[in-house]
Amino acid sequence: MVKLALLSCFLLAVLYTDLRSRRIPNKLCAAAFLAAIVYQGTVSSFAGLGEAAAGALAGGGLMVILYAAGATGGGDVKLFTAAGAWIGAAAAAKAVLIAVLISGAVAVIYFGWKGNLGSYFREIYRFLLCSAALRDPSIVLRDAALQKSRFPFAVAAVPAIYAALHFPFR
Repeated sequence: MVKLALLSCFLLAVLYTDLRSRRIPNKLCAAAFLAAIVYQGTVSSFAGLGEAAAGALAGGGLMVILYAAGATGGGDVKLFTAAGAWIGAAAAAKAVLIAVLISGAVAVIYFGWKGNLGSYFREIYRFLLCSAALRDPSIVLRDAALQKSRFPFAVAAVPAIYAALHFPFR
């Protein structure tokens, strides 16, 4: 119960700051990560520390791949690293996958609402084309027009972390 309360405080703070400023503060992620390490080590000793480390590596490692492609920001990597330390490796990996799926659905709704759905799909097509031809999708993702069409990833990440934690996907 304490674990869920502390994780919830972190996730709500991340959601608030990402929606407000489109940034996830380093200090917030570092504090959550350290709190997870202390909590896991206190409650489960060395096994808890191992699970926290594995979760941080799973969550952060998978997000680094998306970050390297230019699909997410650095704050999203830090978010999943800290959350992974709280929820463990299996749940962190599930959360990343669920967040990617949710973000796709949110993007369609968001850009449809803004009237930019056609340009969003053109950018996806351009991204895939450049990925195949140039093998460097980050060229497209650094495009200023595409940068304007981004939305806060925490909108997808926070529900994904809860879903991965509470629903047994097998």
